[in-house]
Amino acid sequence: IAFALITLYQSQIEIRFNEDQVTVTDYSIVVENPPPDATDPDVWRDFFEQFSEKGVTVVTIALNNEALVRSLAFRRHFRNNLRYHLPPGTDIDNNEILKKAVEKATEARKQKKKTCFGLLCNCTLLPIL
Repeated sequence: IAFALITLYQSQIEIRFNEDQVTVTDYSIVVENPPPDATDPDVWRDFFEQFSEKGVTVVTIALNNEALVRSLAFRRHFRNNLRYHLPPGTDIDNNEILKKAVEKATEARKQKKKTCFGLLCNCTLLPIL
């Protein structure tokens, strides 16, 4: 009985707590399939002002750019991976320095002797990761 009462009490407190919290989603509007040329936040603000008594605070436009975001995430991943394989402090934004550092790292890797354990890791663990 005590367990049931505590559970009931917790659920009531949780509901009260949730009602006291104001989040962005409580006052956000998502417009799906807007016209392709509707990218000006001021125009959207003027449009939504007619429906608001207290005014529109912020208008943010997020374009349908999943491909761009995915490409930028891949770029960040590969740049970090490149940094890992190059000497610390290598400026990867300078193409000439980067090219020389990659050539050096490639040559050093070719000359490095592979151990039996290293070959085993490369064949079994590395493809999984």
